[in-house]
Amino acid sequence: MTALVINSIIGASIFGLPAELIRLLGRASPIAVVAAALIVSIIIASMAEVASQFSETGGPYLYVRTAFGRFAGLQVGWFWVLASIAGGAGSANLFVQYLASLWPAAGHVGARIAIMAFLIFVPAAANYVGVRSGANLSSILTIAKLLPLSLLIVLGLARFNHHPQTLSMIEFTHPGISAWLRALLLLIFAYSGFENTLAPSGEVKDPRKTLPFALAIGLLVCAVLYALTQFVTVATIGTSLSLHPLADTASALLSRGGLCLWHSR
Repeated sequence: MTALVINSIIGASIFGLPAELIRLLGRASPIAVVAAALIVSIIIASMAEVASQFSETGGPYLYVRTAFGRFAGLQVGWFWVLASIAGGAGSANLFVQYLASLWPAAGHVGARIAIMAFLIFVPAAANYVGVRSGANLSSILTIAKLLPLSLLIVLGLARFNHHPQTLSMIEFTHPGISAWLRALLLLIFAYSGFENTLAPSGEVKDPRKTLPFALAIGLLVCAVLYALTQFVTVATIGTSLSLHPLADTASALLSRGGLCLWHSR
């Protein structure tokens, strides 16, 4: 269940997020990642408290329907479905964007549509087969995400240890309050997705204890990964803008072989 929370939070946004954060806040951006995690922890604590009161399937739809009635529950349910469709399409599109830089043919309209459809079809089919196959696929995807990110972080921290940098106070204040607020709003969205993991509560063993634990540990793991990933990206490629910040970071740390390794992710 914890792996499902991590997999739901860490999506394709982690590949595009560092560039936008660098554009907004520069080298102070890792601080914003930590601040956003603290904000989201309030939301997750509330969600965990509510989840501990239910053992049925439904997640946010069930909670809202119980508290505010059937009409409010239907609104949450439909918005949830639409957001899931839009989010899945956005993640698939960003994946194709990365892939096209390594394999240009993937950027063509027909190939783009086919690849995006395949990326959405695979998890849909796995979950259609059953809860067990969906959970297994989620665990595999979680490991596939964490391994390259962990490698990038370890190499980035090792490089930083040999080439330390200092951060001046002006780098915190120069972007201005507007940039900080925009970055925090963007990051709060990047931390979302955990609510999707509450839907199959009826399929979870002892959900009243399992769900709060998974939400708390999942957020902690994601916050550490997000913050360290942003840190090593800034420490490695600086504040230069890039369409593929993590690929450029891997390329700098592992030369051309690192770029190919990261794109294969």
